[in-house]
Amino acid sequence: MQKTILHIILLTFLLIGCECIPSIDTPKDIKPENGAKISFYHLAQDYNNITVENKDITLIDKLGFSEFSGRYKDAFPGYTNIKVKDISSGESIYNGIYSLEQGMHYSLYFYMDDRVQMQQVKDSVYKDAAFVRVVNMYCKSQFFDVSIANIAEHLQLKCGDLTELYEISKDENITILDENNNQIFKDNVKPVPNTITNLIIRFGESDSYSIVSYHIPF
Repeated sequence: MQKTILHIILLTFLLIGCECIPSIDTPKDIKPENGAKISFYHLAQDYNNITVENKDITLIDKLGFSEFSGRYKDAFPGYTNIKVKDISSGESIYNGIYSLEQGMHYSLYFYMDDRVQMQQVKDSVYKDAAFVRVVNMYCKSQFFDVSIANIAEHLQLKCGDLTELYEISKDENITILDENNNQIFKDNVKPVPNTITNLIIRFGESDSYSIVSYHIPF
């Protein structure tokens, strides 16, 4: 009987003193691999430098206004969290959940209307092809009228709208009119293999619009 009691006491001390194996969490410094691919465009004029996180892992550590991520970044597939932080304040200014398919390419356009917003679009790209897209992220006009020669005519883009992703194999002329039917842009876009050309209408100086071209390889 005494031996049994001693065994119970000894076992109790052993259980109290043991270091149990902790639950295994995903390390925060592991980069997502073989996941979805995202490109990110910073078009929110009220913020200068931002960081972009995916499930609390930094994808882009510093991105200034009107800059974009360059090449596609790996991101976790499935329903995944995308968070944007303002570097100057350290505060989170946007937090959203997005559905991303493994192996697919996406563009994320971060912009401002009366508040910060994010527009997600799937980029259905394939090897050796060239593509063009026109995007309107300038919210002080009712719309812009976009025509792409031989492809589409008089597409009215309101704030946050974008055209389809068009494949091009030769120089294509793009014309943009403002809401008063004034021509504000007319130029040829050259096809670049394995690249998307984004022509983006965004905020410029003194709240006026600016039209910039971004080329992203895939």
